[in-house]
Amino acid sequence: MADGMNNQASESQWLDLRHGRGIFLLLFTLFFILVFVSLGFWQLSRAQEKRIILSAHDQQGAIPALRQLASPIKNHQRVTLHGNFLQTKPIFLDNKMHQHRPGYEVLRPFQLSSNSKIYLVDQGWIGIKSRKALPSTSIHFAKTQIQGRIWLPDGNPIVFRNSQMEVMPGGMRIQQVDLPALSKQLDLPLQPQVIRLQSGQDDQFVQAWPVINMTPAKHVGYSAQWFLMAIALLICYLVFYIKYVRNAHG
Repeated sequence: MADGMNNQASESQWLDLRHGRGIFLLLFTLFFILVFVSLGFWQLSRAQEKRIILSAHDQQGAIPALRQLASPIKNHQRVTLHGNFLQTKPIFLDNKMHQHRPGYEVLRPFQLSSNSKIYLVDQGWIGIKSRKALPSTSIHFAKTQIQGRIWLPDGNPIVFRNSQMEVMPGGMRIQQVDLPALSKQLDLPLQPQVIRLQSGQDDQFVQAWPVINMTPAKHVGYSAQWFLMAIALLICYLVFYIKYVRNAHG
């Protein structure tokens, strides 16, 4: 019986703000409530960022395609350009999925006829059969016209630089589009934008470009989960604290 009373007294110290344990539990609870609330607001901010991206994409889609690229170049701008693909081996951007199938996005340098500037063109997605060999693709190197949209790659901070490029017999496999590194590797003055081909430009590939990787609605849903977790933690603490106060004064 004495042991039971001692255990009850020890447990009550976790809610008694006159003891160090009680203060620790209160601070612990408040800390995680603040963390959960912060994550909730962060998800809401991400939702707003995605809305802005979608709005910009739609706005640029309503503007006639540019035939001359001049600064400032905006993300998602529609373009119609004349030039030719350079006779270099293709670049395969790894870890790209389409309809739950693994594959690559295939990129090639394209030189404009008007001013000889070179842009990297993303031709689209192609499936893979084996990781040991790159898929076979074909390309016409004669003068041609391409239509697409500007894409400003932002990179992936978790990809290590020394693992980005893998030179293989059929081309180069990369983990992210690092234009300065590719420019150095190819020994070409690549412009700091990529052109994603419009759907139907090349039947070898699938041109289905995701504008965003997660919808604003999903971000809002995640934010609601974080806020609910903060509320649940607060309610749990208050329930146990009120129960302790009643017992202490009962």
